[in-house]
Amino acid sequence: MLHGDVMKKIKLGLTGIEITKLALGTWVFGGAEWGGADDSDSIDTLNRALDSGINFFDTALAYGDGHAEQLIGKILKPVREKVVIASKAKGNYADVTQLFEKSLGFLGMEYIDLYYIHWPPEDNHIEKMIEKIAKLQTAGKIRAIGLSNFTLEQIRRAMSVARIDALQMPYNLFWRYIENDIKTFCQENSISIISYSPLSRGLLSGKFTSDWKYVKDDNRETNVIFRNHFKEALNGVEKVKCLAEKKKTTTAALAIKWIMQKNWISSILIGARTPRQLQENLNACQLSISDSDYITLDEISNEVFSQIRDAGYSNPFSG
Repeated sequence: MLHGDVMKKIKLGLTGIEITKLALGTWVFGGAEWGGADDSDSIDTLNRALDSGINFFDTALAYGDGHAEQLIGKILKPVREKVVIASKAKGNYADVTQLFEKSLGFLGMEYIDLYYIHWPPEDNHIEKMIEKIAKLQTAGKIRAIGLSNFTLEQIRRAMSVARIDALQMPYNLFWRYIENDIKTFCQENSISIISYSPLSRGLLSGKFTSDWKYVKDDNRETNVIFRNHFKEALNGVEKVKCLAEKKKTTTAALAIKWIMQKNWISSILIGARTPRQLQENLNACQLSISDSDYITLDEISNEVFSQIRDAGYSNPFSG
């Protein structure tokens, strides 16, 4: 089981839904964009997450065109009332009801606890899209509405139509754009912030080297840090690795622990291809680090993030 601090449930927004500090993200389960995935590994990882005490599972229709949702439905349906499932719609407002029904079908369930708009609709009809999702909520098919990858102005527009209880955004040692206006707005409006990419698309796992090559269908090739700031990021990773060696732990555990101490982050999505990778991330729960260690991590973070921010990549969607 997980450490007590992580097992303690956190209320999602203003709902009665309670979620664990760590959540399992299942993007890799879809197979696409990550160089493929083995279903048996994905199933073992889901079961390991359950055994560890995680109750919050995040997926999306876009993850393998429903494949990740199918795996989640297969494993979690028998324990449906004990888990919180989030999924996402990616498209335009005219399609959102159909997209939701597809997700519900892949999951094989009667409702989805938290339903996000995965990305702002390309047609910019945010209010109309929220109206449709709110109707699904009124019908009891959705328990809470969330947004993912939205700007502050877009969040305000969505909030003018219906209650928003969660915002999912990238946040890690190297990518900290939400710390200003978005963080403040969410705190003032009791919107839970769910952070994804805590390892910066795997960079903070420590496995990458300067001669690393992309594999086919690897989504990291379009990521700002990988594309334009790979050298600076690797230098930062090496510094985290030095601290990890002193603490007899891993860069991944330190990176996740750094986020766990942010009390304004409600839950952290940890991605894992295998039970072993999941355990490496869970090791953050048992990790004890000092105030001076946090200062060191902050200094490393500030150095890398300032270079990215100063280069003008203020768009959160670039991460």
